[in-house]
Amino acid sequence: MPVEKTLHLNACTMSYISFGNGRKNLIIIPGLSLNRVKGSSMPLSLAYRIFAKDYRVYMFDERDEIDESCTIEQMADDLYEAMKTVGIKNADILSVSMGGMIALSLAKKHPECIGKMIIAFSSSGCAKMTEERIHGWLKAAEKQDYEALTKDFMESVYTESYMKKYRLMMPVLVKMTKKADLSRFAHQAKAILKFDLYDELPNMNVNAYVIGAEKDRIVPYEESLRMAEKLKCESYIYENYGHGAYDEAKDFNQRVLSVFRGESR
Repeated sequence: MPVEKTLHLNACTMSYISFGNGRKNLIIIPGLSLNRVKGSSMPLSLAYRIFAKDYRVYMFDERDEIDESCTIEQMADDLYEAMKTVGIKNADILSVSMGGMIALSLAKKHPECIGKMIIAFSSSGCAKMTEERIHGWLKAAEKQDYEALTKDFMESVYTESYMKKYRLMMPVLVKMTKKADLSRFAHQAKAILKFDLYDELPNMNVNAYVIGAEKDRIVPYEESLRMAEKLKCESYIYENYGHGAYDEAKDFNQRVLSVFRGESR
């Protein structure tokens, strides 16, 4: 059964979930979302159950006290402090979207705490496409237009074929969005706009693997290729999926596990 706890760190409080019986540690760093890790232990543990045999899996929320001073670097610092508090000296990392930015910031300052690191559907800076998407979400959030925000967010993340299954559920999804803290969402989104570590990539000492998607409408797949080139690591590009390939591609979790195990993918 998954466990959910709250950490009281030096400057903030943070929630996290953990599950799995493996001997190694895996930290999954999710992307920008209208939902939180807190309160989602059961669906998340089911979604990532494939890792539970090899790993003790951890997913940390961002700090509770998010305001306009929020940066990607601060999120990485919070994560490092949380790791120390829980007693994690080293972990493999699966990071997605904004989570990839947090992982890169963690790798820059604390490479010793990372084993293998997978960066999926992310970039080392805010691409023009990403900036345009975020500004659209921020406008909707400012107007408290939950319907426009939910629709644009979902349609940006997922392919048309995937969205066909969920369009009838849109009123339910909008109702769920109305429970979200839009100011929190906006502060995190603005942190992405300020992020840039591209020039730091060649100096990073990390065992990385990069995943992108050709139909990504948030982060261009070329960003994944550029990142892999600078990190001098392998990469894989999904041809028929977009930003949400972590949900849509049936082989995504197995591909990730194979990379962590050192198997050829």
